[in-house]
Amino acid sequence: MKIMLSLVLAVGLALLAVWALPILRGYVLIRADGWAIEMNVFVLLASLASLYVLIRLAVWLWYLPGNAVRGFFQRRAAAQLEIGMLALSEGNWQKAEKALSKAARKGDQSALSYIGAAQAAAGTGHEGRADEYLQHADQTSKAHDSVLITRASLQLSANHPDEALATLNELGRARETRPRVLELKARALEQLERWSELAAIAPALTKAKIIDQEQQSRLEHKALLAALEGAQDSAELTTAWKNLSRGQRQEAVFLKAYAANAAALGASDMAEKDLRAALGRQWSDDLLDHFVIAAGEDSKLTTQLEKWLTKHPDSAGLHRHLGRQLVLGERYAKAKEHLETSVNLSPSADAWAELAELKAHQGDTEGALACYRQASQKSALPLGPALLTADADPVAPASDRLPHG
Repeated sequence: MKIMLSLVLAVGLALLAVWALPILRGYVLIRADGWAIEMNVFVLLASLASLYVLIRLAVWLWYLPGNAVRGFFQRRAAAQLEIGMLALSEGNWQKAEKALSKAARKGDQSALSYIGAAQAAAGTGHEGRADEYLQHADQTSKAHDSVLITRASLQLSANHPDEALATLNELGRARETRPRVLELKARALEQLERWSELAAIAPALTKAKIIDQEQQSRLEHKALLAALEGAQDSAELTTAWKNLSRGQRQEAVFLKAYAANAAALGASDMAEKDLRAALGRQWSDDLLDHFVIAAGEDSKLTTQLEKWLTKHPDSAGLHRHLGRQLVLGERYAKAKEHLETSVNLSPSADAWAELAELKAHQGDTEGALACYRQASQKSALPLGPALLTADADPVAPASDRLPHG
């Protein structure tokens, strides 16, 4: 193929030479103000070519000193840029800043050098100098976005996530899908614990391969949980609860958060129906604790607990709560039986403490003291104050500490 192309080119040049030969044999006559110049066409072309070469040579000689000086400084700047970038990668901030600031003043890559110098200055804790370097870099029209991204990164490193978000917002929506921008925005939102906003960009983070599907699910899960835990009133809590899917509303972690915040807002009964349904589907002593709080002074609570006990006789929490309800109903013998069963099944501090108060109420000082000791071993619960002195009346103070709901 190459041979064929060479042959075609050779033939073409030969034909061109044959065509141009008569022209080159001719003469050119130039008349101007009484002057007449006559010369061969070939000589004219050669003269014009020589004139062009001489003009180019003169121009080159004219600029030679300046180009030589400029080249010298460019080579020095390139060397400083290399030194600075290597020092920056090694974490040698002072050396990197010194080299990169020199490179920025003398080299063509001033924007890159200033950005590197800003990162080095930030590494030494000089945020003011870092900002100055970035302002210099921003004077390069093509570096504006890079400057904003670098500034946001440095603001995050300095624990200023709110400022970083404001900086990233200057990039505009068209640039929000850039992987680096998404990563920085996600870090800022995470530091600010703005989980709902973080969950909103989770699909974009997954698409950009910054997180995987499992991490996206965890983010969305955390955002929903944070909405339940952070609701400031009943209406907001109801909205957060309704934003969950049907399956999510059956998950224990969401139910606990919903019930706990409802109790904190003074609206425990909001979660009673959902907790009752959840306990009917799958038993959980943790959910039972929330249910009892949600049920409050419901007169039917004891009946409900006794009904569940037939299905879950080995639930320590169920025996404890039933024992507590029976104490409130002054059915002390039956209450003691359930509380003792509870500590035998799972000796929790709460169960020991309630059994201690019941025994103190019944006048069993030694038994109450032993139960309080057990409770204190399970938690930081102090011993009952009425039982610490031998001459104290062990009954009256203890009865004051009986649970009242």
